[in-house]
Amino acid sequence: MSLGLSVLATAAAPAPHMPEGRAALLAEGVVYQPKRTFEDAIRVGRRVRPRVESLFGRKVRVPVVLAIKKLGEDLALTSPARRDGQGGWEPVRNDPREGCLIELDPEALELGSQNFRGLLAHEITHCLTQQAAGSVPAALDLINTSKWLAEGSAELVAYQLVGKGWAYTESWNPYITLPEKGLRTRDYDAVGFFAHIGRRPNPWKVAYAMWSEWRKDVFKQEDPFLIAQRSLGKSRAAQDRFLQTWAMSYARRSDLGRDWQMVGPAIPGPTVRASPREVTIGRLGPSRHTVVDASVKLLRLTVAKGLVIRVSSIGFGAIRWEPKTRTEARLARETVLDYCIIDCPCPTGETLDPIVQKVTASSALLALTGGAGKGFVSIRVRDMSDVCVPGTASTDGPDPCIYTEDEATGLIASKVGGHHPVEEVQMQFFPKAPPIPKHVSPPKRGVKLVTACLYLSSFGDAIWVDRLADEEKGSPWDKSLWISYLGYPRDEVLTGTGCC
Repeated sequence: MSLGLSVLATAAAPAPHMPEGRAALLAEGVVYQPKRTFEDAIRVGRRVRPRVESLFGRKVRVPVVLAIKKLGEDLALTSPARRDGQGGWEPVRNDPREGCLIELDPEALELGSQNFRGLLAHEITHCLTQQAAGSVPAALDLINTSKWLAEGSAELVAYQLVGKGWAYTESWNPYITLPEKGLRTRDYDAVGFFAHIGRRPNPWKVAYAMWSEWRKDVFKQEDPFLIAQRSLGKSRAAQDRFLQTWAMSYARRSDLGRDWQMVGPAIPGPTVRASPREVTIGRLGPSRHTVVDASVKLLRLTVAKGLVIRVSSIGFGAIRWEPKTRTEARLARETVLDYCIIDCPCPTGETLDPIVQKVTASSALLALTGGAGKGFVSIRVRDMSDVCVPGTASTDGPDPCIYTEDEATGLIASKVGGHHPVEEVQMQFFPKAPPIPKHVSPPKRGVKLVTACLYLSSFGDAIWVDRLADEEKGSPWDKSLWISYLGYPRDEVLTGTGCC
């Protein structure tokens, strides 16, 4: 099996007879001539090779060889190679690798100048892929089982060197219009993912590192993706941003800001875009959506005025309310978000919980990815009795126990960040707030300390919900809400021993 299988078939006129088996080394220093014979093809290759190497900042360490051979449906095949007994070159399936053989169908010589340069740039990139993968079996395994990794990156090189003159830029279309297609099931159309890597850093160095990671990764799936995820930085925030903007870019909405746009060489115009899945949220039940591994879900939510919506997500992305609003919220890891559509009236004597975000639009665009793994989002209407808080629940202040235990479970999980299991959450009410752990910095209190509420899981993780009164503000009760993750064992939190 050869590396760099090409499916760039063409309807060009029949090529003149070319002697099969002719091969030549690509070296620098020969000027390209318009009439393309086999010798002309060598000259083009000698010009293209150093340009590809300069992108990656690496040279191909073995000879790169061109040969003419009738290939049938393919225009070009790139393979690890060794010299045969007659001094020629032949593809091999085992080590050692002495060269990189690019076999061209005679029809390839009939391509226009830019297309031929793009074809050679794509195939020479495969020579670097072989090099990064290490052994010949590893290189062949990479192209056979992860075409997205080999072909998508090679396509980006061709686009970079040739631009829109490259006739095969249709690989952009399925990438743009099919966000729910898993990245690992793509091949040439993975070009957009490598273009996304290039939004800030050098995508070529990242791609080379991804190829190199292939030989280390036992499962041959997750680690190359994680190399890309870390391309914006090693911090958790930077990696979150890489995934958020990857999901958001599928909107292709320049009016929403740069993060909602898709970038890359030779990218089609903005009329080529994905159609968000239309979701109307009502009171009959939640709308649930699973995001397959390494893919993106794009939804347009339509909600009636006066409803409070809860978005519970596992993954990375954003929700943007429109039209004529700049309001958006980022989604990262486990997120629970409540928002009110325009106006959500509560009964007399009650007010809307301050954690509910108020928005001025009934439509929203939601983009979400699970990153290397799966993602999930649930959208449902919340009952107003759950989000309207009594103004005078006790003589000491508003009732702080405003969450159901299921809701508190989600809040605790979002604070813990996946480091601890969160199960069997129970509520603990305090007439007087328990001791404050030394590592927690409380907000500025008013003149009176009011009731407090703790939600604790069976594993000792806790969310302390504390409503505070501040008479100096001239209102009966301050509407701010303090939520703090304690993370101490249950008994220590409740008694104040060992932690405070």
